[in-house]
Amino acid sequence: MTCCGARRAGLKDTVEQLRQERDLVESITQTSPAGIMLLSPKGVITYANRRAEQVLAERLTSCWAENATRSNGVSPVRMAV
Repeated sequence: MTCCGARRAGLKDTVEQLRQERDLVESITQTSPAGIMLLSPKGVITYANRRAEQVLAERLTSCWAENATRSNGVSPVRMAV
């Protein structure tokens, strides 16, 4: 095997190992009962697992309901019926 061939094979192995590690971390975070989020330095959500998405959706729904009730005095649930 040539020098370049050996490097290429080593690089291929490293890429495969990183892919496997990434898949493992993804599997762990997606099945975790805890909400997991990653934020950019600017505070932008760059990753959220399923539980974090559920919690965020519940919070947003709750905030929307509170704001809608305050603004017109009618519960959003009653408005939808």
